[in-house]
Amino acid sequence: MQTIVPIDNYGIFVDKQATVRVDSRYVAQFFEKRHDLVLRDIRSLDCSDEFRLLNFAESNYLNEQGHRQPCYTMTRDGFVFLVMGYRGKKAARFKEMYIKRFNDMEIFIKSLVSTRQQFPMPDHTTIVMSAIC
Repeated sequence: MQTIVPIDNYGIFVDKQATVRVDSRYVAQFFEKRHDLVLRDIRSLDCSDEFRLLNFAESNYLNEQGHRQPCYTMTRDGFVFLVMGYRGKKAARFKEMYIKRFNDMEIFIKSLVSTRQQFPMPDHTTIVMSAIC
């Protein structure tokens, strides 16, 4: 598989279309699941075909015996869709971190909106007129 940024210790890489992806083997490792069960989970997701095509790509790797084995590479959205269905302490910790990050982002967006209201951007006409005068 051709990549712009090679796979790191977390199973994350950037493919040749500049899409950040994660390998299903990392998901198995992180959530302490057998890889074949992660593959089963991906194949049995109740998502639309469109979502599946956009977020899950079939791939393969060579195992320790040199045999080609199936795996998936998934986008962030595919990864989140998959692991939101997982249970256990690691899954709970991931969900909490995800929710916290989402809430932090919401607070940041609200502060930007508030600042924009306090200090509105001049419209294009005002800028042109002040440049002329």
